[in-house]
Amino acid sequence: MIRLALRLAGADGRTGLVPIALTALAVAIGTVILLFALSFGSALAPRYDHAAWRDTSGKDPQTAKAGLLLRRTADYWHGQLIVRMDVAALSVDAPVPPGIPAVPRAGEAFLSPALAALVAAQPASELGDRFGRVVGTIGEDGLRAPDELFAVVGRDAASLRADGAPAVEALNGTGLVPTPTNPLLQLLVIVAVIGALAPVAVFVATATRLSAARREQRLAALHLVGATP
Repeated sequence: MIRLALRLAGADGRTGLVPIALTALAVAIGTVILLFALSFGSALAPRYDHAAWRDTSGKDPQTAKAGLLLRRTADYWHGQLIVRMDVAALSVDAPVPPGIPAVPRAGEAFLSPALAALVAAQPASELGDRFGRVVGTIGEDGLRAPDELFAVVGRDAASLRADGAPAVEALNGTGLVPTPTNPLLQLLVIVAVIGALAPVAVFVATATRLSAARREQRLAALHLVGATP
């Protein structure tokens, strides 16, 4: 049956092969887009989960007596964004950010591998002094991407309280507090997939109609020689 189908497909020479090739190309493009859509959420989930703790909401720092003071700021180096999280432990059971073994003390810092390499290549007065004494690097569990410029810097609790840093007792994405969903991201994925599939669907329909007349002629010929469904 397959050999017969191939003979019929190539019976008209190049004229008949062009619609078949266009149809195959359209189906291939549509399949790739669908596979991308199915894998997009799974690919972004770890990236989102690793950074969810940075957005943990907390209590009033002036009244909190336990937990972790947490404050995010943005820094820049020659146009490159450096994400900085200032932290201070209020108690021995303060949650530890993912990717580091312990909460850094005041004057200590954990840097991402990319930021540590950048700091090592620059004079301390220009970049390294911003973070204090580097005591380790941040693992992939605490990074959005391997090349992210990210720092977790320890500060004294009094200065963080003055800056209004919230006090948290558990961090998003650590198991104690679930990672919040991002409905905007899900909506963007759906809109992008629909927008990409719409022209592909038109392409498939057009390519299919190009050979519709020939298929009807072949089907009629097969019926005349006694072929059954």
